[in-house]
Amino acid sequence: MARSVSSGGRRRPAVVASQPNRTFRMPVDLDALAARLGDGVDVFLLGRDVENEFNAITGRPVYDGAIAVWTGGRRRYWTARDADIETIAQWLGAAKPTEAKPQKPGDDIHDSDTSAPATVRKDDVSIDRGDDDGAAGLPDSSDWFADERERWDFDIRFAWARRVPASAKGEHPLPAEWRYSPGFAIPRNAPYAQAIEAMADALDGMDASSGKRRLHRVRSKKGGASGWRQGEAGRPIFRSVIAGGHNPWMLHYTRLDDGTISFVDVQRHDDIREER
Repeated sequence: MARSVSSGGRRRPAVVASQPNRTFRMPVDLDALAARLGDGVDVFLLGRDVENEFNAITGRPVYDGAIAVWTGGRRRYWTARDADIETIAQWLGAAKPTEAKPQKPGDDIHDSDTSAPATVRKDDVSIDRGDDDGAAGLPDSSDWFADERERWDFDIRFAWARRVPASAKGEHPLPAEWRYSPGFAIPRNAPYAQAIEAMADALDGMDASSGKRRLHRVRSKKGGASGWRQGEAGRPIFRSVIAGGHNPWMLHYTRLDDGTISFVDVQRHDDIREER
């Protein structure tokens, strides 16, 4: 992700937020920001463990609550004090949400014209509501851990324990450990629970036999004659479907020499160009 935003090869705008040094409170509500920007923008929370590496690659330090945005070769940076949802949305050219017209006393309200507040689509933000189609029914663990990797580990184990029947756990166990490649993140507008479920399927081997996942290796370029895209230690990268539809969300991972799975990234199918 860092290389894609710095090289200009990324097709979709990317918003990258860093964590404040002295508090767990983010200066901007990232779920609200993702909902405001809509489905065309990816919002990432930068983990402290990859902050230095990310900044070294992009050449623009993002730290202590600051937010950086890359789009179409342009870049903009806000400190924690200056960051504001509307300011970021306006710079990206996001249309203002339609305001509901006030209802006059006595007016009839019909299903077709009710002015209810807009709702956030399930795949716009990473809060799990437990009712996504095919989702793992996760608890909302968004504020349980200071380290995102600890949250992912917990949610993967929860999804596996809840989804795999007791009689099948011996046949499809979770491995003792797995890894996250440098820069791995689940975008804030990706379907979080479904991404976690896809990761659990990769770890217990269920994705290999799942028609929904459509597991396959990723080629370096379009066309059957190109070579395989490689990740850590020159190992091939695999891709599985997180959620279907137009330009579906995909999980990319690789297997290291000792068989350990290392998760590479979560992104949309058409955004793979020049990512690695």
